[in-house]
Amino acid sequence: MKTYDALFIFAEQNLTDEALGGIEQKIRAEIEKVGGRVSEATALGRRGFSRRLHKKEAGYYLHLIFDVNSDQVAPVRARFRLMEFIFRVQITAMSADDFKLWTERKNRKPTEERMGDR
Repeated sequence: MKTYDALFIFAEQNLTDEALGGIEQKIRAEIEKVGGRVSEATALGRRGFSRRLHKKEAGYYLHLIFDVNSDQVAPVRARFRLMEFIFRVQITAMSADDFKLWTERKNRKPTEERMGDR
């Protein structure tokens, strides 16, 4: 199994926390259906686009880290394209170094993060 990083954008105007949780469960189910496992899910909230896309100005973002066999990524991506509530999705493979860096940043204390980013 390989680790993947995915960013989902949902362009619904009034998406509640409950609705976002339901969408997250549907996405998890699709990944688990092909034998994958979601390691982490982070709701990033509503953010504006840098320019209008298809008459939309903002969207709700969801970041996922998941493990799946590399031959199952294309079928999962195809299923995501069929889901009308997903506006955009980007899936990238994470190298071992990327995963290590992500884990270190995740476990940092807030003061360490500010000091390290200067």
